[in-house]
Amino acid sequence: KEPTFRRVSADDTETLLSLMREYYAYDHLKFDSRVAYKSLKQLLGNESLGCVWLIEEADYPVGYFVVTFWFSLEFHGKAAFLDELHIGAGYRGRGIGKRALAFAQEYCASQGVRALRVEVEHANIQALNLYNKSGFREHPRHLMTKWLDDSR
Repeated sequence: KEPTFRRVSADDTETLLSLMREYYAYDHLKFDSRVAYKSLKQLLGNESLGCVWLIEEADYPVGYFVVTFWFSLEFHGKAAFLDELHIGAGYRGRGIGKRALAFAQEYCASQGVRALRVEVEHANIQALNLYNKSGFREHPRHLMTKWLDDSR
């Protein structure tokens, strides 16, 4: 069965939070449903920030992905970040991630995006292979973060 990609609406919040919890557990990330809900509400309320899609098979949610936008002189204008891509455990290895990436790239191109970036856990070999096969390349710089509030 071919996966379908459906933009998330406010009605999908609980489904998405459940998938996010699964993804964060898989990548050993701290998950706070209150903070996730607040961030999701902000993203869904402002299309200029990006958007979220559910990945479905026969109308059943099997994963999701998030694309957010930014601007970079280095990358020649509008750029995007594949913030999260998660495929449920029972659905991995079937080409769904590859199809989701292709869909995300087509969407970004239609939005005038010049470059798409992704962040991957070093230990997630399956995801690294997927991104490499899809044309993503490691950047020769360290990605660094400083939190500016205490919501973490």
